[in-house]
Amino acid sequence: MAETSFPYGSVNHDRRYKSSDFRAYYALFLGNGVFYNNSDALKVNEGDGMTVMLSIGNAFIEGVGYRNKADLALKLDTADGALSRIDRIVIRNDYKIRDTYAAVLKGTYSAQPQAPALTRNADAYEIAVADVLVAKGVASITQADITDTRLNTELCGIVTGLVQQADTTAIFNQFEAYLEDFKAQYIADIMDWTSNEESGMTEWENTQREAFLAWVEEIKQILNESVAGNLQNEIEAEAFTAFQRHYGLVNSSTEFMPDGSIVVTNEESTLTVTKGTDESGNKQIIEQLEKGIDIYEKITTFLPATDTENKTIREEYKKL
Repeated sequence: MAETSFPYGSVNHDRRYKSSDFRAYYALFLGNGVFYNNSDALKVNEGDGMTVMLSIGNAFIEGVGYRNKADLALKLDTADGALSRIDRIVIRNDYKIRDTYAAVLKGTYSAQPQAPALTRNADAYEIAVADVLVAKGVASITQADITDTRLNTELCGIVTGLVQQADTTAIFNQFEAYLEDFKAQYIADIMDWTSNEESGMTEWENTQREAFLAWVEEIKQILNESVAGNLQNEIEAEAFTAFQRHYGLVNSSTEFMPDGSIVVTNEESTLTVTKGTDESGNKQIIEQLEKGIDIYEKITTFLPATDTENKTIREEYKKL
């Protein structure tokens, strides 16, 4: 018969209706998908190990209602050691066994895995609520491996009410594209910032090093006369011997610090060298040597020439 009507009361059992009649009738009013009464309705989340959790929620599939009243654990097969796969979490309307339930569609192992196709025929009708990447060698699933497909009308969609299902595929695809663009831009910004910071730090270190070396050259120029030069040679020889004997810094590492000081370290002691001036404005080199619990200080002051005295260097030693 080309014409049918539904439903009417039965007289002597002349109006008998099948479950398929009711499903077809309800399907006229409600589209397929998840009842999106909140953002967690039938959402797939990470669980323990290779388990994912299907949240509480309801769905409607080809005239059949589905309800999940408690968080449901779905176990995924172990990962392969060489290739990845994508498993698809579905709600299956199974006509053969007359039941609707959540299931895992296991994907095919591949270097570029694809989610398995949905079954939509006379035997069953499936909607996909999530895709799960099972990367090679993993022992657990994280939230980053789970792609929510509830808003994709082609795979699932949202039950909107009467007659027609809202097409949210465009919104889903737009959000996915926006997310990918945002991630790419964020990574690019971080790389640019890191590069600029590294360049700035290198430039600052070079400036500090050059300033210190220029200051040392300036001190040397103060002692460029013959008497001062001989005195400087004697001081350098005596300092070299003292450093070998007392400071133990023959084999050492040298570090230029952000405050302009120099730290020289070996396995026995640490020597910190800073520059400064005394109350009269004379240039000084201040050295502090830490050996165990003892701290020694050496202050070298460079005194300019006067009307009665040549340029001189004064060294002071003390234990702090």
